[in-house]
Amino acid sequence: MSSAYKDEEKAVKIIIHNVVSPVNTDTKLQVIIYYKTRKTASLIMKNSYLPPTHSLQEVNIVYQHSCTVGDCSHLKSRYIGFTSITLSKRITAHLQDGAIRQHYMNEHGLFLKRQHMESNTTILAKENDCRRLKMTEAEHIHSEKPTINIQQQPESSLPSQRQPNGAATGFTLAAPNTTRSAL
Repeated sequence: MSSAYKDEEKAVKIIIHNVVSPVNTDTKLQVIIYYKTRKTASLIMKNSYLPPTHSLQEVNIVYQHSCTVGDCSHLKSRYIGFTSITLSKRITAHLQDGAIRQHYMNEHGLFLKRQHMESNTTILAKENDCRRLKMTEAEHIHSEKPTINIQQQPESSLPSQRQPNGAATGFTLAAPNTTRSAL
């Protein structure tokens, strides 16, 4: 704050009174100038002086991978996921296992390359709250219905579809042998 803040306040009030007039002529306009203390202002930092991060170093994001190989480019085959680690580490995990790797192997007979994965992955949203991050991912999956996200496991693997005594999985539970034999 400059030492001439009173003069600056007076100049602002004069400008507002000369330019702004209330719709109702009976109403008087009163200008109140509020100052935040330096401590309060420093707690809320809106402008970051840090250099911008590369998209592969972003965390707490919802991302989308688009398959551009063969017919998939016309069919818009996509995968939507979220990560709380860096996108680079999540891409590494996809290269080792998961739905995206399986899609490239099963549909195209290709091994997924990192460069292809990085160039076809975009960030859809950023959320710092983990619950909101998961809800945002679910919302994107529900609205866009990405084909690579479709579950490939049989319905019986879902807990709500299982039958008692393992009937849905083909296994039965046997009672332990409680009879004792005499020697």
